Amino acid sequence: MINDWLTEYWSELYLSNLGWAFDAYERLISSMSHDIKKTLSMKGKQVDPFVVVFGKTQVGKTTLLLDLLGIHSDQISIVSHVLRGGREAGKSATATTMEYCRSTSEDWALTINSKKEFYAAESDMILALSDLRESMENETQRM
Repeated sequence: MINDWLTEYWSELYLSNLGWAFDAYERLISSMSHDIKKTLSMKGKQVDPFVVVFGKTQVGKTTLLLDLLGIHSDQISIVSHVLRGGREAGKSATATTMEYCRSTSEDWALTINSKKEFYAAESDMILALSDLRESMENETQRM
């Protein structure tokens, strides 16, 4: 009898301690684009897995995601440099929601407002991301 009460008590306590995580998840989801919200809410359907990483700048979020995407360790610094839009490490933070996925080809791809552009050269992708960052910072880009 007391074991049942204790089990229920600890279970409720454990679940209530996760309330902050569920609240944070809801706030994060509400900040995302309509397409991503739709993708993440496809309950019961087969969809590609999504990982959401949220945190301070320069703590390894992108490195973790690139590792999970299977980017070889000797390529991570190159890919990270491109994703920073050519900025040096520690100088690239822009508060926005990014969705990374591994390309099915050797080309770089950038999708903004459902329009996808492909770039064969790293330098072209760096320029495109740099331009995007500048328009985000100047509040001229709407997502």
